[in-house]
Amino acid sequence: MTQVLAHYRPEDALANAHSWDLGTEGTKGRAKIAAHDRDAVELFALTVAFLTSESDRGAGVSEHTLRAYHTACGLLVDWATERGKNLLRLTAKDGGLFREWIAARGVGPATTNLRLAGAKAVLRALVWAEALTVNPWADTKRRRNPSRPQDQRDHYTTREIGALHTACKDARERAIIWMGVEGGLRVSEIAGARWDALDCETGQITVTGKGGKIASVQLGTLALNALRELRATATTDYIFPAQACSLGRPREREDPNLSTARVRDIVTSVAKRAGVEPRGVHSLRHSCGTFLAERGEDIRTIQEHLRHADPSTTARYVKVAQEKLRRAVHGLGEEFVAADLGGA
Repeated sequence: MTQVLAHYRPEDALANAHSWDLGTEGTKGRAKIAAHDRDAVELFALTVAFLTSESDRGAGVSEHTLRAYHTACGLLVDWATERGKNLLRLTAKDGGLFREWIAARGVGPATTNLRLAGAKAVLRALVWAEALTVNPWADTKRRRNPSRPQDQRDHYTTREIGALHTACKDARERAIIWMGVEGGLRVSEIAGARWDALDCETGQITVTGKGGKIASVQLGTLALNALRELRATATTDYIFPAQACSLGRPREREDPNLSTARVRDIVTSVAKRAGVEPRGVHSLRHSCGTFLAERGEDIRTIQEHLRHADPSTTARYVKVAQEKLRRAVHGLGEEFVAADLGGA
């Protein structure tokens, strides 16, 4: 796709949805033309209209989700063009072929499955518009991840976190790093953080999380110290105003807060200055879960702090900590015996 996805705003989504309200035949006709012409821009607009109208979040679908679907839509069109596929005549077998085409591009199972989910959303949108009668890829299986679940949590080590802290140039960068490490916040939660949602006395901040769920999250001392420093000079309602970023990327929107992409840029920049391999903002959250498990916190406490709906997600952090302890203890007694014999 050549079009760059602009910042996603609910009002834009509603306007887009209304533009597809052309009556049954009008919507169907427009959708069929988009599919026949493999028009990625129109297909994505259709997908946004479908999600806005049919999802339980309405126009509140996250920017992160929309960006993922935007990428997937472009890849679906690229695949169909390369293979000479008619998007209105896809088969169930084509779903598996698309999944393996994505995997062959050198991405991991998680990214492959994300792209597949986005492509499925496009086809669901075509069904919604009645351009298709059924979604041919509804039963296409996800790609299996051969690595163990506990090995899929890529976190920063304590030494690397210390290096990130030292490499921060100002309070803004420290706040972003420690809101991720201590608070376990997601990138969208950091980007959209507001001053009126922060209670410095209790150390809690209210965020809108995954699935639009509102929750209060406990922050740690280092995050709060950085936030207090920022608050002394704050001039907007947002903790991280857009105009505060100067990483060379042009402003692509007029919204008052940093985009998630810019928050990722900041973390990557800090990591490079620290001499640490950049692993993204979400790895700060993984670090939070891992460190809590290594400190011996119970699984319920970690689950509540990270706001995992499924406790099996939290259990992965505990398994990592258990394996680290197992490696540390293994052979420990033999070392004492060897030391005793050596001194005999």
